[in-house]
Amino acid sequence: MKKTSWNRIREILGRASTPPPRTEAQAFWADFKMRARMYPQREPAAALPPRRMPVLRWALAAAACVLVVAGFFMARPFERRQVAARGNVINSLEVIATHSAVLIMNDDTEPATIVWVAGMTDNGDSI
Repeated sequence: MKKTSWNRIREILGRASTPPPRTEAQAFWADFKMRARMYPQREPAAALPPRRMPVLRWALAAAACVLVVAGFFMARPFERRQVAARGNVINSLEVIATHSAVLIMNDDTEPATIVWVAGMTDNGDSI
């Protein structure tokens, strides 16, 4: 085994040239390249296509909307509207039997007319 003497090592090191000093730009790019190797740059993954909502989900959403609207109308208190009586209006009335008074009433809750003949006596007259 051949040993190198210290003089020879000193001579080899003395002949070796020192690298020129780095500029700021060279230092920046060297640092940039080193960091770029540490964190590899990859292309972004292709965006996934938007998921389409299945027909069943659309149908369920539509049914829910219908139920909400129907519930709104069912929960409201029903307003009872007065119905105008048609065909039950008495234009004229003739009572043949003896009586004391005739009372005609229209019932607003039902389409009806009430005729009340007061004080009728049964004295053999035909009613």
